[in-house]
Amino acid sequence: MIRFTSSGFGIMGGHRPAISQARESHTIAVMKPVLVLRHGDDIPVGLLGEALVACGVAWVEVMLHSGEPIPPLNGFSALVVLGGVMGAYDEEAHPWLAEEKKTIIEAHQEEMPMFGICLGSQLFAEALGGRAYLAESAPEIAHMIPTLTDAGADDPVLRHFDEPVVVFHQDTWDPPPGATMLATSDRFNHAFRLGSAVAIQAHPEADASIVSRWVKLASDKLDAAGVDPDDLVAKVTVGEASQREMTRRLFGAWVDEVVLSVTSGGGDVVGRV
Repeated sequence: MIRFTSSGFGIMGGHRPAISQARESHTIAVMKPVLVLRHGDDIPVGLLGEALVACGVAWVEVMLHSGEPIPPLNGFSALVVLGGVMGAYDEEAHPWLAEEKKTIIEAHQEEMPMFGICLGSQLFAEALGGRAYLAESAPEIAHMIPTLTDAGADDPVLRHFDEPVVVFHQDTWDPPPGATMLATSDRFNHAFRLGSAVAIQAHPEADASIVSRWVKLASDKLDAAGVDPDDLVAKVTVGEASQREMTRRLFGAWVDEVVLSVTSGGGDVVGRV
């Protein structure tokens, strides 16, 4: 388990973005850290980490694939669940997935702000009453903008999803009962919101350095999808500056929800900066 602070993680781009009205009005509360659950060494926080730093938010990473236990949720202000190569249903091969799903349920019941990415979205769907499964169609690997629904265009977080990012999956999900669909593609569901949980299938956190690793590890998936790895990495590289700016807006809007949850009584404030 590794703790990161806003002063201990580099920011690319040379400046911090403007503070949103929500964070400015609350003087950026010094909250308990965000809990980040990881499922692989090659699937890091990436641009999410930069966005948290820009917002002055600390976080703790737990490496579930390495056997690290999930700490009690009462030490954290919010939960992020990242991607992974396993399926949300692969509990026999990865027994810790069962405990992770229990944590997701607990966080949701406590109305803790939650953000799930790729496998994280699939785990949210399955834990909260939907279904995660391997699609019969070819993998969806692309550099794209998911199509926002009307609800997605009005959503305080997803409305910022206006630049292409990498999509890299074959597993998919059916949304939990009561969820609001926020985005789709021509073949897959892409985002939903249910209570305090926001789930997205795409990878706004993955910059070119991360995608360069993925294409080397998943050549079979790229072949099945008919995608040239060099072309994919080139597209991510060309669009990285715009993606970085979009990602700070997207995750910054989610941090606004975390701050509002904390200051309205949904979490603990331990000080102010």
